Amino acid sequence: MTYTTIAVSEDVKSQLEKLRRRMEIERGMALSWDDFFREVFKNIIASPNLTLSENEAETLIRLTREGRRSWRRRSA
Repeated sequence: MTYTTIAVSEDVKSQLEKLRRRMEIERGMALSWDDFFREVFKNIIASPNLTLSENEAETLIRLTREGRRSWRRRSA
């Protein structure tokens, strides 16, 4: 098995740890990070809310473009 790492901020890591602890308490068992993420992704994929309306998709595209423009101005 190959292992990899991803860099996240301390805030994101803290939130993930809290969510994992909550899931462990709900299930009454310890979860590895792999088990935790598998469960999270399984729930996301199974969610019927993944479908965006045209308006929601357009809004996400617009916000992404605006964010990129803002980032480019700050990084120049």
